Amino acid sequence: MNQGSSQVPRFRPIAPRSKSESSAEFNPAARTSEQSHKVRRAPIACMPCRKHRTKCSTEQPCAECIAHNRECVYDHAADKRRKEHIERKEQVFQTQLDECQDFIKKLLTCIRHVNDDRLNYLIEVIRSTDDREVIETVVDSLSMGSPDLGKGEGAEGYRFGDDMGFY
Repeated sequence: MNQGSSQVPRFRPIAPRSKSESSAEFNPAARTSEQSHKVRRAPIACMPCRKHRTKCSTEQPCAECIAHNRECVYDHAADKRRKEHIERKEQVFQTQLDECQDFIKKLLTCIRHVNDDRLNYLIEVIRSTDDREVIETVVDSLSMGSPDLGKGEGAEGYRFGDDMGFY
């Protein structure tokens, strides 16, 4: 330290914890009075409160809608955390999974049972497009043994049946 200059301490001294603070830490009953003052957050706001970005009290009708004379409407389907929403999403995924499994079964059956020329044609179609519906149409056509093989325009201008002589 320099003599002649008075230094101010950088930090103020810390006082020990008071008795009431330390007792609340170990006594759950003492904490409940503190926690009861916390504002409970609404699980979902009504549509007008969402639109106006105001705090919703979640009553029916809520305080904001009463104060501003609005129709208080709740859309529980909009809450993506709710069980109903999760179950709907699960149903959609299950439907998509079932459709994909059916498509794969049809594709494998077609590959196993068509002759080499038709199999090569199917491979060309698969290489030429990403459109599953186009591929599925060709698979259905080949599986039924249809001689026209679904002639017509496909994805990216590919004409089915033109180069294979199956029309």
